[in-house]
Amino acid sequence: GTLKRVVRKRSVGEFKAIPYVCTLLSTCLWSFYGLLKPGGLLVLTVNAAGASLEAIYVAFFLLYSPKHAR
Repeated sequence: GTLKRVVRKRSVGEFKAIPYVCTLLSTCLWSFYGLLKPGGLLVLTVNAAGASLEAIYVAFFLLYSPKHAR
């Protein structure tokens, strides 16, 4: 819902990017853990997919945020 609203309005409005950046960091760290852990393929794949989606969210936030906020 949030991403649709941001793209439709072409502005992030009152939304903050910090939850999405934190989620991106978290999924990246869990993906790294999945790489290191023997048998961690499921952890790796699930969190790599999540990191990809969060990277898209953050990219849209950067694209539609005001220049001074970037």
